[in-house]
Parts: sequence; structure tokens; C-alpha cells
Amino acid sequence: DPRCHNAWALQNATGSRGGDHMEGATLWFQGYQTPYLKSEEAKAAVENRVAIAGMAELAAWSQDFDNLLDSLGVCKFLFLPRVWLREVPEGYFGVQPPHFLEWLNCVTGWGMDMEEFMRAGERIFILKRLFNVRRGISRKDDTLPPRLLTLKRGGEGYAPDNLPPMGALLNSYYQYRGWSEEGI
Repeated sequence: DPRCHNAWALQNATGSRGGDHMEGATLWFQGYQTPYLKSEEAKAAVENRVAIAGMAELAAWSQDFDNLLDSLGVCKFLFLPRVWLREVPEGYFGVQPPHFLEWLNCVTGWGMDMEEFMRAGERIFILKRLFNVRRGISRKDDTLPPRLLTLKRGGEGYAPDNLPPMGALLNSYYQYRGWSEEGI
């Protein structure tokens, strides 16, 4: 339910194949992104799910990294997300992003660093967006179903009383991505 995390809402609204939990799985990656995020707002947004500041970078990083994993053909269960574990062993978050980079470099003989690796994921995501833009996708399509924007779920903790502020989230996301106000 994207009402529980604004980055989740943003990645669902802007995903290349419509809203799903597999392209930019923000909650799956919760905590993995922190060392790779550039802004303090994005690092804080990992833990403050209803923040607006930093959500654009957080959603974009997650989408880019997820596209890398899809391209590598690896199973996302390698992460063993901490949100699924009742007790997390100290320091354990499963396979880390540098492991995937190391494996890619070993298999291909390349010498990519993490920044180049993530740029490849960004290029994959942008190419998908360009394909969709050619077919008429724009800001008008980057949204969630009305019930997710009007009906509060309520509750404590995992499902806070939140309606994602899509206008503000999309504005910051498009700016972060370097796109127009229409998402192109």
C-alpha cells in the first residue's frame, strides 16, 4: 500500500510498467540505499516514510538499482529484506549492492565502480521512460488510483495516516531526474 511510504507511492506512480512492487521496491531496499544516497534529506527519508524531502532521490535510486537487478537476472530475494524479519541478526541485510557490482565485474571483466554501475541502471530506467513518452505517457499518467489518494488507511507504525502528496512528490522527482514539469 503506497500510503505507508511516500517513496513507494512515487515509484508506483512513475514506474515504467505501472504501479507494482518490483520496479523500484523502495521498502525492499530500505537501509541498503543509505550509503549511496547523496543528500542528507534522502538518507533521512529512508526512515521517515511520510517525508517529502529526499523522496525523489530515494525513489530514483531504488528504481535505477532495481532495473540493474532485472538486467542482471538475479533474484531479489537475495536481499532478505529486514522489514520481513522479526529479529535481524546484527549487521545482516543479505547481499549488498557492492556484491552485485563485484559479480558483474568478475563475469564481464569490466572495472565498473558503483557510480558507473548506478548510471547504467539510470540509463535503463530512462530508456523505458522514453519508450513510454513516445507513446503519450506524461505527468497525467504518473498517479495512483483515486482510493489511494483520498481514503486514509490510518494506524500506527507501518501504516501511518498518510495520503501521498503526489503534486509535490512529482515536482521534486521530475526536477531530480532532470525532466520537464510534464515528466518528459
